[in-house]
Amino acid sequence: MTLALIGAFFLNNTFITAIVFSSWIVMVEGSSISRFFSNKVTVWLGTISLGIFVLHWPIYNSIGAFMIKQLYGSMSNGVLFALTFTVTSVIVVIGSVAFKMTVERYTSYVCSKVDCRIKKLCSRSNVK
Repeated sequence: MTLALIGAFFLNNTFITAIVFSSWIVMVEGSSISRFFSNKVTVWLGTISLGIFVLHWPIYNSIGAFMIKQLYGSMSNGVLFALTFTVTSVIVVIGSVAFKMTVERYTSYVCSKVDCRIKKLCSRSNVK
């Protein structure tokens, strides 16, 4: 399976690579990879992953770029990179938690209400 994963990677097809990689993870259930993905921190990051996906790019490109512009030349590039990455990552995580508590909670509520309405309409149209 590992050879199939390597081959799929070199095919330069993201879809096939994702399928093979997912199959590989499922097949090695007791391995360190599956233990990594079942870790509490990793599972928690999975619960806020939509917020991370939505917020990381604007935050890194606004706050991160501002920090680099303001601090460039006052410290070494390595320290500047580490500081910028750490500060923006903390902001992304905090923003993602807030996103989950507000936007995701509200949209889940709205979607459940819409789903109930659709089910009621479907059940009325089927029963005559």
